[in-house]
Amino acid sequence: MARPFRYTCAERYDQAVDAYRHIIELKPAYSPAYLGATAALLTLKKLDDARGHAELAASMAREADPTLPLPIYIDARLLYDQGNYAEALPLFEQAIAELNRSGELQMTELHFYAADTLGRVERYPEAEHEFIEELKYFPQNSRARAGLAMLYQASGRPDAATKFIDEMIRDTPTPESYALAARLWTMFGNRQQADAVRAQSRRTFAESPAAGQRAARH
Repeated sequence: MARPFRYTCAERYDQAVDAYRHIIELKPAYSPAYLGATAALLTLKKLDDARGHAELAASMAREADPTLPLPIYIDARLLYDQGNYAEALPLFEQAIAELNRSGELQMTELHFYAADTLGRVERYPEAEHEFIEELKYFPQNSRARAGLAMLYQASGRPDAATKFIDEMIRDTPTPESYALAARLWTMFGNRQQADAVRAQSRRTFAESPAAGQRAARH
């Protein structure tokens, strides 16, 4: 599933959904593809489609793993999208606990959203742990690296923030990752470094004018 996950990391969720659906056509019993499609559809706020894929994923996976926490995750994401972070957090935590008990499948961005929610309710050490968990299972998740960078910068650890920004563009060298790095440096008040990242992006993607333009706009 390298291609759909690469689209997810680059925040190209429409393309990720199409790629997951192609995998489902080829492997109708492959529940991780349903999980990935569900997560991408939730991000796109296509809630009916997300529920449909979640139900299919559950029906495919429950014989092998009756603890798959898709309904809990969907409810948590809906609350998160509404800004009800205090209500969403226990559901994210419950979904993680149930998934850990199953010991097999992992859900793309479950730990990321748990981490982001923990950060919003100012439980920063726990947020750091969940961002790291997301990267353990999905090391190319640029948003998780960006979340850690913001957490470290806000807590007075700029060297750690720099490390994760550098790792993000090294491990996921896409126009979107460069643009995200430039936005982070701008947020941190380092316009010089932001400009340097944009220039590096233009050099790296010189053969693709459209890609360079995407990075330069941010």
